[in-house]
Amino acid sequence: MLLAFIHLFFFAQSVSLKYELTDLKMKFMEIYQKNRYTQSVLAGRESLELLDGSAQKLGMVYPEDINYIVLSREAE
Repeated sequence: MLLAFIHLFFFAQSVSLKYELTDLKMKFMEIYQKNRYTQSVLAGRESLELLDGSAQKLGMVYPEDINYIVLSREAE
């Protein structure tokens, strides 16, 4: 009888640990995906900052005024 209770206890612990492991795996995947997204955003920002720094070193500046030319197709 005691052996049956010990077996039942270890079986219940095993099931509980399997659920906990599954939960931890799901949390890990969520954090992993957030980390990959954050790394891609950071890489994009860094590349824009490098591009901006290179342009400034070359003496490039943002234009003060931007003039647009609008074309229409009324002649067709």
